Amino acid sequence: MRRHETPLRVVLYRGSSASSGSHLSLRDVLIAYDARHNALITAINQLAESQDRLASSLCASQDRFASSLSASLVHLTEQLAASQHQIQQQINMLAAGQQQLVAGQQQLAAALAAFITHSTPSPSAP
Repeated sequence: MRRHETPLRVVLYRGSSASSGSHLSLRDVLIAYDARHNALITAINQLAESQDRLASSLCASQDRFASSLSASLVHLTEQLAASQHQIQQQINMLAAGQQQLVAGQQQLAAALAAFITHSTPSPSAP
């Protein structure tokens, strides 16, 4: 990128009004410029230090959040596995109960058929 510079003309006066005609020396101007330059550098350094502290704090917060999230996910995964195990046990118990119910229905049907067969008089009997 090309940098365009425009000439800067500065006229500094001593005293309370510009009409007094007392010009500052080049040395005074350079000293004032150097002081402002140093103040800017100090402000930039303070800003950089503040940015470093902020970045460090952000990284620490992210690490704590990631650690907390990871622990929460592990805990939830363990709870889910335990719940799945309990559900599977209940499904197995229901399946066993259903098999017992079917066997009971078959026994009941056989008993009912036997009862009907023995309690009904045969047509050939007097």
